[in-house]
Amino acid sequence: MRKSHGQSLSRLYRTWANMKQRCYNPKNDRYSTYGARGINVCEAWMEFEVFEDWAMSNGYANHLTIDRIASYGNYTPANCQWLTKGENSRKVRIEIGENNRALRAEAKILKTKRSKEWDNMRIELYGPMIKEMLLNGYKNWEVQKELNLEKNIYYHIKKNIDI
Repeated sequence: MRKSHGQSLSRLYRTWANMKQRCYNPKNDRYSTYGARGINVCEAWMEFEVFEDWAMSNGYANHLTIDRIASYGNYTPANCQWLTKGENSRKVRIEIGENNRALRAEAKILKTKRSKEWDNMRIELYGPMIKEMLLNGYKNWEVQKELNLEKNIYYHIKKNIDI
C-alpha cells in the first residue's frame, strides 16, 4: 500500500502538479509554451517528496513561484529557483514562436536588412537567446535551426556576443 504524503491540498503540491501538467499534458492551456517546446521535468522530481525536499532546502515560501533560470532548460534542481510573482514577471524571455506574431514579423524584417543599425538590433534581439541556448548544451546547428536564422547571420551574431 502506498504511503500518502498528506500534501495534496498544499500550494507546493499544486505547483508541482501544475509544472508536470504544463510539460506532459497536451490538453493543458500552457502546454504549447512548455511541453510542446520540449521542456520537461527531471526524473527525480516526478516524485513529489523529492521535489518537496529540494523546494524546502532552496528557499520555498508560499508567496514564491517556481522559475526556470534558463528559459530553454528543463525543470531541474540546477535550473530552478523561487521568485516572487513580481520578480518573475520582470524576467523577459524573448521568444520567436507560434504565439508571438509581432516578434516573428520583426525578426523576419531583421533577417533581411543589411545595415549596421539592423545588425545591432539583431544582436540585441537574438544574442541573449543564442548565448542561453549554447550555455545549455545546444549545438550551433540546433540554435540556428530553432531560431530560424540564416547561417551567415547566425555566425555574425554569435561572434558579437560574449559566451
